[in-house]
Amino acid sequence: MTSEQKYFLAGFGLLSVILLFAGAGLADNGYVGPDKFLWIQSIALFIGLFALAGACEKVLGKGLAEFKTTSLWWAALFESDISH
Repeated sequence: MTSEQKYFLAGFGLLSVILLFAGAGLADNGYVGPDKFLWIQSIALFIGLFALAGACEKVLGKGLAEFKTTSLWWAALFESDISH
């Protein structure tokens, strides 16, 4: 894994954590309701799982390369958007 890829995945992981805590702070102070906080949590979870799947794909290398894990995550996202 190149350093550029490491920084990219680390950035996504950090974004996920920041989004989760920022959403919790906004909900705690009453700026967003529970329904919007659920959306913030869902987005943070998706970004975090995307970063985890990308890291696993890069670390495991050729053994996992044929599965294209990150492509499956994006397909799942678009499928859920289309079905609603």
